[in-house]
Amino acid sequence: MSNSAKGRPLRDFSPETARLWDGISVNATDTQARQRVRQYPMLGTHIARVEIPTETQLRVERSTRIPGHYTLWGDPAELLGYVVSVVAV
Repeated sequence: MSNSAKGRPLRDFSPETARLWDGISVNATDTQARQRVRQYPMLGTHIARVEIPTETQLRVERSTRIPGHYTLWGDPAELLGYVVSVVAV
């Protein structure tokens, strides 16, 4: 679920930040995801690998200036169905 769906308060009220707050932040590679978790431990202790088919209702967009960073928008249950593995960091 997105931070917005979880009811987490948005601290920066810019339109772009609010738009991204409604999505799920993901990285293109395991290495990038591991690096982000090392930089920001509050992100969690596990990485979920997702494989998103080309035919999906999810919206995927390359976002922010961080290399390999994407944002996904859509139904959390659909996204959960695309999880193929979860590993500890």
